[in-house]
Formats: sequence, structure tokens, C-alpha cells
Amino acid sequence: CLSVAGSTTGELLSLMKRSSVEADLMELRIDGTAEMDLPRLLEARTVPVLVTNRSRSEGGSFAGSDNERCVPLLAAVEMGAEYVDVEMNTERSLIQAVVQGASERGGRTKVVLSYHDFTGTPSDSRLRDLVDDAFSLECHMVKIATTAVTEEDNLRVLRLVAETTRQNRSITAFCMGKLGRISRIAAPFFGSAISFACLEKGAETAPGQFTAAELKILSGMIP
Repeated sequence: CLSVAGSTTGELLSLMKRSSVEADLMELRIDGTAEMDLPRLLEARTVPVLVTNRSRSEGGSFAGSDNERCVPLLAAVEMGAEYVDVEMNTERSLIQAVVQGASERGGRTKVVLSYHDFTGTPSDSRLRDLVDDAFSLECHMVKIATTAVTEEDNLRVLRLVAETTRQNRSITAFCMGKLGRISRIAAPFFGSAISFACLEKGAETAPGQFTAAELKILSGMIP
């Protein structure tokens, strides 16, 4: 999944066009886009998209309320975007509104509930609780991105991916940061559903993110 972020709709459209050759899925990071034109963005897509309006508290640029942050996500559901990302710390009633909206439209849009920790990696029990909590809200997929402080943090997250996958639950999980880069390569081999990458150096949307070209080469080195 190529993650693209632009300060204007025009910039985002340009990045979408450049990224479409490399991507089988594209994350549209709209949280930093001024006067964002969502219909125009969705009409221009040539691959499935994940619409994300990331809050500042979870590493993004959106500074408004939960309600304001969810307005474009609900609109994306109505317009048939393939995926929307809703942060797990969002007010429960708003999460339920997005999930219900997706269900009422035949499930065309998959709801991804996400959790980000930029200081470390929670305990095994806490990670499992996050997964259980997400699926109790009837999401389609859970995304957990923690920060690797030690090499062992990668192993804990990869173990979570394997356990959740065995339960027939869809999960995307990896560690951020320099120490966590190995988990970005390994996670798909344990069952992680989505691998996030950027188009080029300097365009990273999270710490430790590889470019699409780097990730393709490194993943191909694993038999």
C-alpha cells in the first residue's frame, strides 16, 4: 500500500497519478490537505484506496474534534471508498456510525480500526485486548503500529499477527522506528494484510517507512 499525503488536492492528485503504477492499494492521507476535495480524489483513483484522516495525537496533522475528523470518513463511505481508517481512540458512537454506514451500503467499504503508539510497544495482553476491542466494534480489519524500543518488540508484534490470523481475523501490524523496520518486511509472511510504503525518500508518513522500491526488493529476498 502506497501512502500519499499532499498539502492541496492538486498535489495529492499528482501524487496519486505517480503512485498508481507502483500501488495495488493507496492510502490517501487527507489530514494535511487544505480545502480537500474528496469527490475529486475518489473519482481520480485507479486502484483501491484507504482514506485516512489522521489526528495529531496519532502522528497526523488533523487538529479538529473527533466529530470533525469523521465527517470526511463518513463521506468516503457514502462515495464507496474501498477502505476507511478510524482510530480506536475515537468516540465509540462515531466508530459505530462509520461501521453502520458501511454495513448499510452493502459492505463495499471496509472499516479499519487503527492504533498507534509512538513511545513503545504494549504488553502481549494489552495487544490482544486491542484486537478484541476492535473486533467487538465489528470492524473489518485492525491495524496496530507500535514503536520498537528493543528487538524483542518486533517479535511480540509478529506473534500477535500470527495469532490473530489463525483466528481468521484480518490484521495489519508492525513496529515503527529504525529498530522496527525488520517487522515491516517480515509481517506479511506472518499474515499481516497490508504493507505500507512511500513513493520516495522524504515522503514517509510514519517513522521507519520504506519506499515501495525498497520494500519490494527486501521482501523479494525472503524465500
